[in-house]
Amino acid sequence: MKPYKYAVLTYLFGGYDKLHPIITKTPDTQYVLVTDNRNLVSDDWTIVYKDFPDTLSDFDKCLYVRYHPFEFVNADIVLRIDASVQVRDDLTRIFQDFEKGDSQLAVHIHPTRNTVYDELVAWVQQRGMDIDEANKVIQFMTQYEGYNVKDYKHLIQLPWSMEKNTPAIQRLDELTYAWNKYLGNGSDFRCDQCVFSFVIAKYFNLLPIDVWDMRILFGKYFLWYPHNSDVPFQFDIKDLKPAYWLNKRIQTKREQDL
Repeated sequence: MKPYKYAVLTYLFGGYDKLHPIITKTPDTQYVLVTDNRNLVSDDWTIVYKDFPDTLSDFDKCLYVRYHPFEFVNADIVLRIDASVQVRDDLTRIFQDFEKGDSQLAVHIHPTRNTVYDELVAWVQQRGMDIDEANKVIQFMTQYEGYNVKDYKHLIQLPWSMEKNTPAIQRLDELTYAWNKYLGNGSDFRCDQCVFSFVIAKYFNLLPIDVWDMRILFGKYFLWYPHNSDVPFQFDIKDLKPAYWLNKRIQTKREQDL
């Protein structure tokens, strides 16, 4: 028996994000912040200090925590959020809905793009990704794995996700982490949501998964901020593209469904 029913996990390395206060906590829920900054303190989070090798970049450290969540929490259901996501309300209904269902994972899809290719193009044009790095990902997925990065509509965004501690989820996380490390090859490869999307589509497409859209981050329970900012993102439902999952048009899960 785990000492907590649920857990919320976040991570903060290198001052990349600004930690936001939790407005309302959930009973019987562990709130864990993993960091290597021993000067960081919080009244809201239980801080776990993790010392990594000096060879790891700050984002590599985030990736390790993101894909090894149950090393850091004492619960069998964990909600992972970036430090840029604020918890605003009691999450009991979200946790209970997920717990009683068959799904082992909950994610939200990308709001404005739906293919890995479009996401990599955006990272090259808008976020400074080296084009050779993007081409390496495309080559790996297309030539070695036979994945249609341009046309297969299936793209996850990862500031928020939820998992049950099952063997399938452990394999999914380990494979995603390993391929991120391989594709990075020592560089600070940051587009892990492309890899996570690919791994699910290619190898875990029978895994039961709850699929939300980005409205989950702008509703009752959460609010999403740009990195290191106190001003939340501006969100307009009109900006949402049609939702696709595993190359099929879907209806996403919504707060009002809880």
